[in-house]
Amino acid sequence: MYKAAAFAIDNPDVHVLQLVSFGCGIDAITSDEIRSICENNGKLYTQIKIDEVTNLGAVKIRLRSLMAAIEQTSEVKENE
Repeated sequence: MYKAAAFAIDNPDVHVLQLVSFGCGIDAITSDEIRSICENNGKLYTQIKIDEVTNLGAVKIRLRSLMAAIEQTSEVKENE
């Protein structure tokens, strides 16, 4: 995940989406650090928990929100 964050920082059209299960173990440690790395470098970080997902509606909403945020970020950078 740290390499993914570094890749996103080096590539203007890339942001980080992390799928996690339970949010414990290594996810609990790395998630906060990856979020910080991304946000400190102007990148979006989204985490989606996939624990026994039976209703994908919430996941679809998160993904649509992420896409809207990416579009908004791109528009702001174009206007600068």
